[in-house]
Amino acid sequence: MQTEKIKLENLYFDPDNLRYDDDFTFNEVPQDRIMNKSNQIQVYKKLQNDISELKDSIVENDFLYIEMIIADKIDKKNYYIVEGNRRLASLKYINENYDIDDLKPNLQKIMSEGLEIKVNNKNYDEDILMGMRHITGVKHWNGFSKAKLVVKLKDQKNYDFETISKKIGKRVADVKKQYFSFKLLQKMESDGYSKFEVKNLYTIFYETLAKPTFRDWLDWDEERLEFMNKNNLERFYKWVSKVEDIDGNIKDEAISSPQTLREVSKILNDEYALEILDTTRNPFEAINNSKILKDKKLVKTLKKVLDSLESISTTDLEELDIESKEYLEKIEKKIESNLKYLKFLESE
Repeated sequence: MQTEKIKLENLYFDPDNLRYDDDFTFNEVPQDRIMNKSNQIQVYKKLQNDISELKDSIVENDFLYIEMIIADKIDKKNYYIVEGNRRLASLKYINENYDIDDLKPNLQKIMSEGLEIKVNNKNYDEDILMGMRHITGVKHWNGFSKAKLVVKLKDQKNYDFETISKKIGKRVADVKKQYFSFKLLQKMESDGYSKFEVKNLYTIFYETLAKPTFRDWLDWDEERLEFMNKNNLERFYKWVSKVEDIDGNIKDEAISSPQTLREVSKILNDEYALEILDTTRNPFEAINNSKILKDKKLVKTLKKVLDSLESISTTDLEELDIESKEYLEKIEKKIESNLKYLKFLESE
């Protein structure tokens, strides 16, 4: 890549940058529309929410060329930024809102002479550059944006999972989960749920694919890229979405975090607990009333009792004091009583 110094007015934002892309589609802006004023204003406004700390830091410390700013050519004098859109937005904001004489030396030079950039010249796939930087790099994108890039590399650029894994420096299993999660979110949107609600569920779906109990309960089919148990899927949709009750009141999600999902995964085979979850939308009430978990807890308790009794040696028994003997006798009577009641229940 060659280095060039370009005036700020000749540097444009990338309208297809996935950092501020919240859509499921891949409708790329044609190169001859990149400089379109409305496209640039839209991107600039979106970036304002993500540069407050960065622009303040640049004003305070000056602009330092620690990280490369990479651009592709639009025409002979204009370029769009492939890597460094936040920094460009910060510089444009500073240029618009500060007097040049109040700025640090490097900033003054940039405002008057231009910004040093590395010109890609199409030697590198810009989407791979983005993956290297923002899936495993310095300023991470959100999960949805990372997954969308993986889908783009797989579906539009025909990279296989292993190649994507090597190029962006992430495990194949993680790349697959990102890809599958995005596809499942697309399916949920096509099933009638709001795009803005669905895209915020990325971490929930990613965790769902990570839990074998949930994959089995929903009957995950990797070939078809969908959950095949439609009854359980519709139930799951309701758990992770806001719903309206019969009085028109909006109820919060029953499962709103990966942590809660992991807890619910323990009761998926307990229909009684799931019905409580459906009715109350309170996962902790459902978990606390789970018959399966209670049985497991009882088994664990009995095992601890048995382990404790087996740890008593013959020497310990020989030296047993009166109080300890009384406790052993109480344990014996309690066990006999419980076994007697258990036999009665079995005879019914």
